[in-house]
This record gives sequence, C-alpha cells and structure tokens, in this order.
Amino acid sequence: MCHDRSMKVSAELEKYIDELDKNQEKREAINNHIDLARKERENFVSIFPRGEIRNINVLDYVPGKTIDGDKPDRKTFAYLTEFGSRNFGGIGGGSAKKFAIYMKKDTQELDFASNFTSSDEAYDHTINLIADCVDYAEEYIKTNNWKKFSDVITDLVESKSGTPSIPIISKIIAIYYPDEFIRLWSHQWLNKTLDLFEVKRDDLPEGGKEGKFYEKMQRVVEAKNSHPIMKEWSNEYFSYGIGDYLDPKNKEKDNVSPLLKFVRDEMLMRANYQPIVIKMLIEKKDEAFTVSIDDIRKKFDELNFGRYSYTNTSSGDPMGNSAISAVKKALEKFVTFPDSTSKGKAALHLDKFDSKDIPEILKICGQKLVKYHIENLMEDERKYWFVQAGRKGGNLEKFREGGYVAVDYKDVCDFNLSGLERDEIDIKTGGEKVQELLNISQIKQGDVVAVVKGNKTVEEFAIATSDYYFVNSDTERDKHRVNIEYLNFGTLEFGKNWNAATMQDASGKIKNFLLGEKSESGNYYIITQNTGSKYNDIPGKEYEYPSRMGKEFVAGTNFIIQSRIDGKPHFIGYGKVREIKESSVKDKNGKPLLVGKFSKYTEFDEAKLRTDEINSKMLWIAFPNTGRGSPPPSMLKVDRGLFYEIIDGDLIKDEQGSDTLNVEPFRHALKWKPNLVL
Repeated sequence: MCHDRSMKVSAELEKYIDELDKNQEKREAINNHIDLARKERENFVSIFPRGEIRNINVLDYVPGKTIDGDKPDRKTFAYLTEFGSRNFGGIGGGSAKKFAIYMKKDTQELDFASNFTSSDEAYDHTINLIADCVDYAEEYIKTNNWKKFSDVITDLVESKSGTPSIPIISKIIAIYYPDEFIRLWSHQWLNKTLDLFEVKRDDLPEGGKEGKFYEKMQRVVEAKNSHPIMKEWSNEYFSYGIGDYLDPKNKEKDNVSPLLKFVRDEMLMRANYQPIVIKMLIEKKDEAFTVSIDDIRKKFDELNFGRYSYTNTSSGDPMGNSAISAVKKALEKFVTFPDSTSKGKAALHLDKFDSKDIPEILKICGQKLVKYHIENLMEDERKYWFVQAGRKGGNLEKFREGGYVAVDYKDVCDFNLSGLERDEIDIKTGGEKVQELLNISQIKQGDVVAVVKGNKTVEEFAIATSDYYFVNSDTERDKHRVNIEYLNFGTLEFGKNWNAATMQDASGKIKNFLLGEKSESGNYYIITQNTGSKYNDIPGKEYEYPSRMGKEFVAGTNFIIQSRIDGKPHFIGYGKVREIKESSVKDKNGKPLLVGKFSKYTEFDEAKLRTDEINSKMLWIAFPNTGRGSPPPSMLKVDRGLFYEIIDGDLIKDEQGSDTLNVEPFRHALKWKPNLVL
C-alpha cells in the first residue's frame, strides 16, 4: 500500500499528524508517555524474564489475589499486565476470566474455564500457551511472515475457549518485544485505526473466533510506513499519538488517572505536605519518580518558612517525623514510603497516573501550594512581584533549572545591593535602572513572584524561598538573584503591563488571581460565640472579631456557631455571611474590629453536642502536626465535608432560597475519607 492520492486522510487528521510531529509540547507529552511505558516494561520483565515464563508459579500469575487482608497483590503477572503497565497500554474492562484462570476475591479460591478438569490443568495450559505465543512472536520477527504468525495466534487463542483473551496475549507479546508491534490490543481498536486511514478490511473478520488479529496489525503498520511523516515514527510513538486521536475519552474531563482525580477532587489539605510530595515526585522523572525522605523534609522546611523544624531529628517526636508519618498515610494509595521517617526514598506508583496528566497534576499542586501559602503562611508585610526572565524572557529555562529568578545589569550594577537604600543605588549606578534594581533587592523569603517573558502574560508563578542575594563571580551573569519555588502554572489573563524588568504588584491582581479560584462551595468556618464575651455580638445577626483573625471569613462564607451550654460545647446554628464591615470599636493596637453580618441564620431545633470525634477532627485542622493544642482558635476554617457532617442533613439556602448543595454525596464521602489528611 502506498501513501498517495488514493489514501484518503482527512485534512483534520493531516493537521493532527503534522502537529504531533512538529509541536514541541505535543512531542514532549508523547515522549513522556513513552518514558513511563518503558519504566513499566522494565519493571515487568525484571520480575518475569522472557526465558522464565513457563516457570511462573500459579500464585504469582493469577488476578484477584489479595494480601494483607483485602489489598491486591501488585506483583502478580496478571496485575502487572492489566494495572501495573497502564502507560504501556490499557486493557481495562471485562472480568478476571480474560486471564483464563483467576482467584475469587471473596474466597481466594482458584477458578477456571469449564473445559478443564482441575486448576493445575488449566494453569499448565495457560502459562505454556502464553510462552508459546511469545516464542511464535520471536519467530515472526526473524521471518517477517505476518500471515503465518496471525494464523498461529488465531488457531491457538482466538478460535479457542478457555484461553487468555487476545488483548491479554497481544499486550504480553508487545511487552516482551516492544519495538516490533503496534500497541493496540483489540480488534475494535485495529478496526478503528484501519477505518481512520481508510484502509480496506472487508476481507477480514470484525473479530471473534475467526481472528486474523495480526493480519489487521500488518495493514496498520503498512499504512503507517507509507505516510511521509509517520514512517519516521517509532511504533510506540505512532501508537500513543494515534491512540489519543482515536479515543474520545482522552478529551473528557472525567477520564483521568487516579492521581489526577485525587489532586483535583479529593485531596483535603490541612498543611502543604501532600502537594509538596506529589510535586517533588512528579518532577523526578529522570530518577524513576523517586525522592529521598531527607529531601522531602528539607522541602517541608523550605516551604513552611520556619513554622516548624522538619529536619531536626534530635529528640522526642520531631515535627518532621510526624509530618512524614501523616503524609505517608494520606498518600498510601499513590506513594510507597520507607519504614523510616528519616531515611530511604519515597516512590510514586507508576500505575496511578498517565504521562499526559503530568502537566495538569503539577499545575494543580502549584495552585494548592500557593493558595495555602497566601492564606496560612504569608505574613502581612510580604509582597507580590513581577520579574522578567531576561530580555524577551530568554533566560526562563535557565532560571527554572537553577531554581531562581534574577536580573543582570552588569554594566551599571556589578555589586551587592543588600541593605542599600534607593539614594545609594542611584549614586552608585549613575541613576541607571534604579527602581528595577531596588525592586529585586527588596524581594524577601515568602514573597510571591510572577515570572514573565514580556508585558502581557505570566509564564509561571513562584514562591520566594530566599531573600535577595548577589552572586560574587567574574564569570556568571544575572548576579542579582532570589531563589524561588516554581509552581508550574501561569496565566494569559494579565501581565505586568510595563516596560520594567522588575516591579511590585501594587494593584493586587496577582493575589486576587491566585485566590480567585475558590471552590464551588465557598469557605466554611466554625465560629465560637459565648454569653459574656467581650465582643459585641448580636446572636443570629452579627459576629464581631479582631482583624487579625478569619482572613477568609468573607462575604458568602458558610459558618456554624458553637457555644457552651452547661459548660459543654454545642453547635447551636448555622448560616452565611452577607458582608464584612469595620466596627466602631478598636483593639488595643488601635485597629478597628470587624463585624460579619449574616444573610441567613438557622438555629438547630436542638443544640448538637460537640462529640469527641468531631473535636478530634477540629484539633487536627487547628494543629495539623499533632492534633493537640490549647486553646483552639475561636474562628476555625474547616473543610466542606466536616461542615456538612455537623449540619447532618440541613441545607444552607442561598439569597434566593435555593439549595446550595445536596448533602448526600458528603455523607457518602465521609464514610471513606480519612479523618487526618495533611
């Protein structure tokens, strides 16, 4: 078959092929996919070498096997084929019968097809059949006789009952011979691919017992190799690129990997440990997605800015140990941690994410990190900055790789700016670039930086992890530096809009943007209101509090009021904030108190006693490393799940009287979400 005018490829498909070949971002995404697939394959063949297939024990083969109670055995041949090599190619769907012999999950007994008289007979036939198919694949590679190979597989597998299915067999063959075959495992996908390129197949069966699977694959390979662009692609690049084009589910929001779903929808944060660990692991692709516990603890230190010491292991139960233990529990589905909380490496489960999801996972982790930073760690005097990464942003990649941002101006300012006032800089530079140099010198640890290439957009947001410093070197450029944690997302919505390399964002647009992506449900608080309080509260109408507290207690916030009844804490009602105003009363520092005015308030028919379980959850939120402390804050921001657990079926109405949220999904979620997630 030739790629000529008789081969009808749509304009849309030709455009996609061209983009897949030339677009750097698309190529990188496919190559990331290939790298992940290669690591999965290497793991598979290291456990089950090609020459040892016939010697695999039945308990090392079967799907459905569990260990430690009800956890799947992740090291069986079947598990690694179906779930442990998702990036190599998915074969999800159907039952465990597709492996011919399997273990019932409830009884852990072996089950098999009715045409065998015993599990021994069934397994002996199955494992030797798999080995035979791999042997025949090796013979095909030597002879390049597609038809003979296809006829053999049809005879051994497709035409028979009680054998592993063709998706299982074809994937296993490709795992052992990854370069020779297209990574499509079913007749359905081969048919789709042939139809996409309008290749004749009416002389071949749709599928089923008539088989001819590898004759179809031969035609796909020939179509690929007849195209002027695709013929230069490897089979794996073609498989993942065209596979993405064919699969509409890849464009659907809900068809995402477990890890992306977790960070996007399920990750509850009471500290910043989870996104730190996930971000670090994802960024270690070149190290097989592993990172040392020591490095994790150092990053906890770096991004919590002295809040606790995570690297000190000298005595007692240091915060670092508690933090590692907590995040280990929270991420147990996705990350394997060593037994030690101070030594060894954490490793990401490769079967829990797809390479195409990496940019989105990193983006979400970055968003959650900076939001937590602004809301919980950033001091009031900290600032927001725009810094351009060199002329037209030409230094961005160098800065990213080095973990810093900088300006140069060597000709006018080859000296340290630390401690210099504006007038001093003006004199020493002869009035050149004074404001821009002053700006970079004023950036402090904990500030937020928007790194830009020009004036209209932000390439990447970041958190400053050091104060300004000067690199004293005769060879390096860009000596005026600040170390930053790049967060893997930017925005097209705004930029610095000024021809200056550095400038403070006095307009608040960086902060507003980073905090503007609120969750659909808004904020949730538990606030304390007791009789005899020094604050001028009006029960059911207003709540007065110091300006230093409740930074996210804003218009639209949902709240629950707790109060002491007979000396015991009870929840007495719930509502929503209409607006926040300054009180006429001032605190001891002369700052006005704030007053939250309620738009809706409902008293519970009967006050709800605060149970020990609820109290424990509140303490873990207030004191995320220990779950212990006194006194708990009188204004405590909580997650949506805990809020509705306390409400227990009541619904908050919005200003028009409609329900804001159906509580039933949260009741269900609370049955499986852990109480402590850090």
